[in-house]
Amino acid sequence: SVYKIPVVNHYILLGRCYTNTGKFEKAEQSLLYAAGLIAPEDPEYVFLKVDILHVLTMNEQIAERGSEKSIQYLTEAIQLLKDDTSAKKAGCFMALGNVYINADDIENALEKYRIAAITFEHNFDLANLGNVYCNIGTCYLKMDNFGTAENYFKKSLEFRMKVGSPEHLSISYYNMALVYKAKRELDTANDLLLKCKDILIQTNNNPFLNDIEIELAAVALLKAKQPATV
Repeated sequence: SVYKIPVVNHYILLGRCYTNTGKFEKAEQSLLYAAGLIAPEDPEYVFLKVDILHVLTMNEQIAERGSEKSIQYLTEAIQLLKDDTSAKKAGCFMALGNVYINADDIENALEKYRIAAITFEHNFDLANLGNVYCNIGTCYLKMDNFGTAENYFKKSLEFRMKVGSPEHLSISYYNMALVYKAKRELDTANDLLLKCKDILIQTNNNPFLNDIEIELAAVALLKAKQPATV
């Protein structure tokens, strides 16, 4: 059955293509067909099945079809990986956290992100530590716990500066700006948003620029409403 593996990979890729072009039903059909081709005795069974479950989850989330199937797929992936301590299992927990946070289930999102963070810390995975701390910070921001959110965003920024990803750096600056805006430290919020804007202009990341302009306008409006100081 190992000779089926290239065919399985073909249908996984086909599923991704269908998802990316908005053909979500066809994506699901291709991915489920791929899953049916592999048997438990295949040497790559677990990792291939986990990959399929990840893409099925992505398909559900992009199609905005709710969280029920996504939770089911990722829970199955975690069970398949059992005692695995690699980034793959931690990635499943982080993806599950993303599903929960998109469903505004902050408590479950936070729990899954913390589980993922333990593995990333153990493996000194700087890139994923930057990501998971950012997500944990977002949970606390949604809970209006601004002090804890700020601490996690600062941790995220620290790791992202070491990795050197401009896009992720801009997200960290943006999130920190939201904290300072909520705390009404508006000059700091404005400065961080401008830092974020500069990075996006340099990297030609135009879609996100609109969000920055909206936040800059909101901060300017709040500053205009502040009482004048003598």
